[in-house]
Amino acid sequence: MINDSARILREEDVQGKKLDFKYIIVDEYQDISRQRFNLTKELCKLCNAKVIAVGDDWQSIYAYAGSDITLFTDFKKTFGYGLELCITKTYRNAQEVIDIAGGFVQKNSSQIRKALVSPKHIEHPIIIKTYTEEVDRKEYEGKGGKYFLIGKCVEEIMDGLIEKYKHPKILLLGRYGFDGYNLTKSADFIYNEKTGAVSSKKYNADYFDFMTVHRAKGLGYDHVIIINADKVALSGHKADKDRFFWHSLWTGSLKSRTLGQMRSEKPEKLVFNAVKRMMGRRTAVALANQRLTKLHVYAGAEHKHQAQNPVVIDFAGLNRKNKRGE
Repeated sequence: MINDSARILREEDVQGKKLDFKYIIVDEYQDISRQRFNLTKELCKLCNAKVIAVGDDWQSIYAYAGSDITLFTDFKKTFGYGLELCITKTYRNAQEVIDIAGGFVQKNSSQIRKALVSPKHIEHPIIIKTYTEEVDRKEYEGKGGKYFLIGKCVEEIMDGLIEKYKHPKILLLGRYGFDGYNLTKSADFIYNEKTGAVSSKKYNADYFDFMTVHRAKGLGYDHVIIINADKVALSGHKADKDRFFWHSLWTGSLKSRTLGQMRSEKPEKLVFNAVKRMMGRRTAVALANQRLTKLHVYAGAEHKHQAQNPVVIDFAGLNRKNKRGE
């Protein structure tokens, strides 16, 4: 289908037809395939648009599905021009984890070299536990094979984390989905065939979750707190011209508010609805609603989550364009 789309665009270009787009934005560009690249390039020709490619070559994990990392690392060669803008500050991981992971990734000479920094720090970022099948064979004979040892290692790690942090959220990553199923052969874990979820017999679901590396990609903070919603900036004439409408289904009960009124009266709802609409129609309703329960919006600077020690992200400091009057 993608190849057909690129062919149709080439035919349109030959006939002299043009599209009225100034920019083409491609997110997760490190995962682009050759077919999608050809489609993007044909679109670019048809409207003479600038291509904005956003991505991180360190996060390229879809080569098995056809992605070609060289289209990212050799962007300037494939398009013939380009300006590179780098974001080197991250809030997702601690500096110690970044240093270890970055050192591992950059063993591959084809990866772009970069130095990432983070304001977060943790002690003992990586703890390695191992087992040897031959040495420990007596422990697992008749108990589920080597998976007994894997399950035992995981449970020992969980015991240590729960004892130290009281109520941690533990994520177990596997290369494949069946890694979770194999874990249940240890008799310490349960596998749900309908959902693919793995649960611990010893600890409830609040402590433990299993995902594949691909499914976990892009996950961030469990909860997001937005403050100062009453200071949200509205560009152009949106404050006066854009309106929210609602209807009670009774005759003559159509009501509306401008965005400016919403900002003054219910700024939390204004920001909440903006985020909700960013979820997109492809996101399942149940999943979207579940995610939105972890969004907390407040009109002013005060909130009730100080006990959780939230990490503050200064968006105004990240880019001078985020500051009013500049």
